[in-house]
Amino acid sequence: MLRCLSGAMTTFSIIIPTYGRPDQLANCLDTLLEVDPPSDGFEVIVVDDGTPEPLEPLLEPWRDRLPLTVLRQDNAGPGPARNLGLTTAQGEFIAFTDDDCYIDPDWLVVLESAIRKHPDALLGGRTTQKPGDPYSETNQLIFDAVHRFYNESGQGATFFPSNNMAVSARLLREVGGFNPEFFPRASEDRELCDRWRHLGHDLIYVPEAHLMHARPANFRRYWQQHFTYGRGAHHYHRLRAERGSGLLRDDAVFHRRLPSMLREPLGALPIKKRVEALSLIGVWQLANAAGYFTERFTARNGPNSM
Repeated sequence: MLRCLSGAMTTFSIIIPTYGRPDQLANCLDTLLEVDPPSDGFEVIVVDDGTPEPLEPLLEPWRDRLPLTVLRQDNAGPGPARNLGLTTAQGEFIAFTDDDCYIDPDWLVVLESAIRKHPDALLGGRTTQKPGDPYSETNQLIFDAVHRFYNESGQGATFFPSNNMAVSARLLREVGGFNPEFFPRASEDRELCDRWRHLGHDLIYVPEAHLMHARPANFRRYWQQHFTYGRGAHHYHRLRAERGSGLLRDDAVFHRRLPSMLREPLGALPIKKRVEALSLIGVWQLANAAGYFTERFTARNGPNSM
C-alpha cells in the first residue's frame, strides 16, 4: 500500500511526470494557470524523472502562481514517477496528466462533479491529439478506435490512458498505484485499469473532461512510441492471464474489428492524407508486434529490462 504525508486536504492533486521536456511542461503549467479550481482547490506535483539537468530551477516562475511541488527521482519511467507523486499528494482525489498536454479550463470542475457521483470509480476524460502532422493525426484515428472498442458504454468502460485520469487517492493507494516492476515505460495504465476492474471497481468515461495531447512527432518517435507499447503489452497480457482477468485472445477481437472501425474516418480523409494514415497504421501494427515479440523472447521480468 502506498502512503501519503499528513497535511491539509485539498480536492485534487494533479500529478505530472516529466523527463527532458521543459518547453512542453511550461506550456502545460501555463494552461493550469487558467483552470477553474474545484471546491477545495488543487495542488500540482511535478515529478522530474531524472532529467540530466534538474528542472526545479526552471520551474521557479510558476511557484508564485501555482500551488506547486517539484519532486525528483532517478530515471525510472512515468509509472514510478506517478507513484512517487502519490506518496506526497494531499488531495482527496488524484488527477493524472502528462507534460505535453494542454488542459481545458473546466477540466477539474467536470472531474469533481463526476467523481462526487462515483467516488469509488476510476474516471477517464476525453483526449484529442493536437493536429498538424500525419503522426499525430494517425494517433488520433488509433485512439478513437481504441476508445470505441474498450469504452463503448460510458459506465462499462475498460481502459483509459493515464494522461487524462482521475481517482480517489485513498483507493489508488489501497490497490498499490501503478505497477512499477513490469510497467515502468508503457502499458502501466492498461494494467492499472484491468487490475482496478478485477478488484470490483468501475471505470467511467467522462467525455466533458477534455484535454489536448501535443506530443512532438516524427517517424522515429512514432515507431518508438508504438514499439514501447508493444513491449508493455507482453507483460500486460501475461499478468492478466496469471490473475484470471483476461486472455490475449480477448483483445484479438479488437484487431478483427479494426478495419470496420477505421473505414468511416479514413473514408472522410482526402486521398493524400488517407494514404499517409493507412501507411502509418501499418507501421503502428508492425511496431507494436515487434515490441511485443521482442519483450516476449528477451525480457528478464524486471524494470531494467524495459
